[in-house]
Amino acid sequence: MKKYVYFIVICLISSILVFQNTAFAISAEQKKLIDGGIMYYDYEQCDPSSSSVSLSGGSLDRYLQVLAYQESRGNPTIGAGGSSASGKYQYVSGTWKARASLYGPAGQYTSAGQAPEEVQDAVAYIEYTQVFNSLGGDFAKLAINHYLPAALTDPTRMDVVPNPEAGNKYTPREYGNMMLENMQKGVGSDIPLKYKQAPEFDIWLQKVGGTPTPLASSSSSASSKIIALDPGHGAVVNNYIDPVTKLGDRETANSPEREDMQDVANQVKTQLEGLGYKVVMLKNLATDAVSKRQRIDLAKANKVDLGISLHSDSGSGSFEGWAEVWPQFVGGYRQSSSDQNIKVTFTNQEVADTSNSISDVFATERDKAERSGSGVTKKVVGQAGSFSKNRGLPSFGDLSLMQLWANDIPWVYNEVGAPASGLTSDQKSKYASGIINSVRASIPPSGQDTTSECGSGSGSSMPQGNGDAIATALTYAWPDYRGRGFVTPKSEYAEAISRAKASRSYIGGIRYPGIDCGGFVTRVMLDSGYEPGYNNAGKGGATATQLQWARENWQLVGRGNTLSTTDLLPGDVAFRVTSSGANDGHTFMYVGTQAGFGDDIASASLDTRAPMAGRENPLSNDIEWYRKK
Repeated sequence: MKKYVYFIVICLISSILVFQNTAFAISAEQKKLIDGGIMYYDYEQCDPSSSSVSLSGGSLDRYLQVLAYQESRGNPTIGAGGSSASGKYQYVSGTWKARASLYGPAGQYTSAGQAPEEVQDAVAYIEYTQVFNSLGGDFAKLAINHYLPAALTDPTRMDVVPNPEAGNKYTPREYGNMMLENMQKGVGSDIPLKYKQAPEFDIWLQKVGGTPTPLASSSSSASSKIIALDPGHGAVVNNYIDPVTKLGDRETANSPEREDMQDVANQVKTQLEGLGYKVVMLKNLATDAVSKRQRIDLAKANKVDLGISLHSDSGSGSFEGWAEVWPQFVGGYRQSSSDQNIKVTFTNQEVADTSNSISDVFATERDKAERSGSGVTKKVVGQAGSFSKNRGLPSFGDLSLMQLWANDIPWVYNEVGAPASGLTSDQKSKYASGIINSVRASIPPSGQDTTSECGSGSGSSMPQGNGDAIATALTYAWPDYRGRGFVTPKSEYAEAISRAKASRSYIGGIRYPGIDCGGFVTRVMLDSGYEPGYNNAGKGGATATQLQWARENWQLVGRGNTLSTTDLLPGDVAFRVTSSGANDGHTFMYVGTQAGFGDDIASASLDTRAPMAGRENPLSNDIEWYRKK
């Protein structure tokens, strides 16, 4: 079978492969450190060792499918000269011999074009397994290594288009973003992978380390809290009689609500799993046909601690102007529309009390995340209007069936206003952040209250000489904590990132340039003029580079557990380190008590949090503080 090599523009590495867009959890990427000055992760727990990593749907198969699709410009089946031969995996003739040695049976073919498709697939899979394992199982790093390996060790090249004279259009950062976004979207998921059909494949795969595990699999402990996510609606489910309660029900499609709520649920799942929760998705695709009884049975089978229904309503108001949280309550009911003798009432007082108190938290946290604490989001008990008889429902009443049937599970039902065209990406991100923050505030992942330990002290007044740095930090950072998933920068910070990119100064971030911890601290130190040499005058890299620079140029204040907040001064910079003192991938700064700012910490997190008032514990034993000499 004749094969053809597709290049994005020029060949920057030895092999060209197509990779599929998958349901890839980008937050899991953020939990893996990239030592080449690209990525670092903000552990926002009191005990970082308790954090877990989850990669929802990410696999090397999917990466290769997206790569195949992307490298062939969307047509992986076309071959050289427009022939019908598959061009899915291609090696230039000069590198085929070396690559073929990774897989013995490939050695009989003198060129890639002579090798059957399953043999080329096998060579590609084995090679990328080897590379993937060597890079610590990180898709973002793998994508950048594919495009421009030098960018992994020289961060200044992340935002520069390599060899534009040859026709290249993307910077390494942009290329990596494109790959990760395509994985999220599911691009190329229909591309067949035939490596398993190749002879002796498993034997040769083991020689390079076996099937790769992306980052780490979910490692939530047995004591982790279990959250059920119920994204509203799905495919049509015709009228049916519930076998348990004899109430009638049905399911409607309700687009674009079902698509929007699935997106929100996926974001929430990714973030909660990263924080140590176990998450049960009651529906995996927007178009799944799953009845409410099936969803409740799944939640009960998994013994979930909290159920969360997600909905939006285009008829109740705008996103900014309307949002409600509905708790369970004793006396809430549903009655059959066709048989008045069939009525089911909610009677579990303990669950109702729990649902009610958690709903208070949801209303508060959602309001902060979705509309900056405007007070719009309300807890509303009883929904006779939403489930009224005149709406033609198979059963009517004042409580959702999900909450009624989950009689022994605390359940919170969420609504938000939406335009008829659906929520924007930013609105979905805010909605997700509100849900995530609500869960964290009401039911910690291990059942322990982490909020009391993670708060920071009262701080000290701003000393003379640090004003510019602090003023800049407050200008760039949102004054309140808006949660993980909130990646919209203040306009002042967005402008700073644009200026820094133009001057090729360090900004960090991958999917969202400038949205990360080290990028924020670097910009504050340089843009304020407080420390012009910080991070090698902006030509350095991520936290590993910044920590080394601080150790060489600033003075050590001490480990957090040996200090009190009175030992800290605004302008001090913290680095998270291991017990041996090695970089552990996060940095933030102390701003002290400032009027109108919600904490004495200002921080950001890679592709997860724009600069904002932080929640890091400044006195943790894994924090080293540094101060300008």
